Amino acid sequence: MGLVTRADFNRAVIAYEDTLRQAHHYDTQYEGAARQMNWLMGVQSAPRWQLPLSVSDSPKIMAALPDEQRLQELAGQYRLDLLRATYDRKIAMATVKLARLGFIPQTTLGYDAARDGNKNWVGGPSFDTVLPIFDPGIVAVWLAKYQQEQTERTYVTLQGQVKQDVLSGLNALQIAAEDVAFYRNVTIPQEEENVKLAQLSFKLGNSQFDDLLNSIREYVGALQNYEDAIQAYQQAIIGLETAVGLSFDLIERETAGNASKPTSSAALPSINPTGTTTAPSLLPQDWLTPHTPFHVLDTTQSATRP
Repeated sequence: MGLVTRADFNRAVIAYEDTLRQAHHYDTQYEGAARQMNWLMGVQSAPRWQLPLSVSDSPKIMAALPDEQRLQELAGQYRLDLLRATYDRKIAMATVKLARLGFIPQTTLGYDAARDGNKNWVGGPSFDTVLPIFDPGIVAVWLAKYQQEQTERTYVTLQGQVKQDVLSGLNALQIAAEDVAFYRNVTIPQEEENVKLAQLSFKLGNSQFDDLLNSIREYVGALQNYEDAIQAYQQAIIGLETAVGLSFDLIERETAGNASKPTSSAALPSINPTGTTTAPSLLPQDWLTPHTPFHVLDTTQSATRP
């Protein structure tokens, strides 16, 4: 059986207490996010909703990225800022047309009737017009044309920005998808195997208890990095949704059959020697429960193995 010194045991207890502290911080952050969500929805009561269980599952990585050209077309149709710029262009064009009508002088047509000195009624059509001398409306036309030119420049600039947003969102999504696939298919399975080998080596007396703890820490670190990669992947999806102006489900529906290039998750091989790992979230319980009991020793005693 393996022998554990008091110092090793204390370090393990400290690491466990630190993990509990971090878990408490995560709970506090979740409660704050729930209150913020209530504030955004205009609800004054305490949060009465919970996240679905599916959020803890490993995300489904698409086999191929959407077509870049198709995404740009969708962004041109559904981006609200671009739609507003389109309406601004139409308003500017209508303003120029109205300004050109100002060249027509103000004219009044009507009918006028009056009584003369003999008390006879005299009536007939009336015509009144104003001929501008200094400004017959040219300034208003030039101001309207200048506003139209500014609107056109804004529209063209926004079109380029929309395309750049789509490209940036697509690249970020590809990088995040590759990271998730790498951690899930390569790093985590290898770390699982390392933990099992370290546990077996400790049982046989070939390694120290610190070596086993270090292997477990590295595995937990890989799981944390995997969760960070999942978070980055979800944020990349949100970024692409913002760039296109549609939800991700509608993007997949609109771009079905128009894939540009496959992601690495579609061709990345798995080197897991112990099986497939699709959604690692917790350290298996049998790895934490040793088959042989650990005896805590004082540091004054020699740490030997029978």
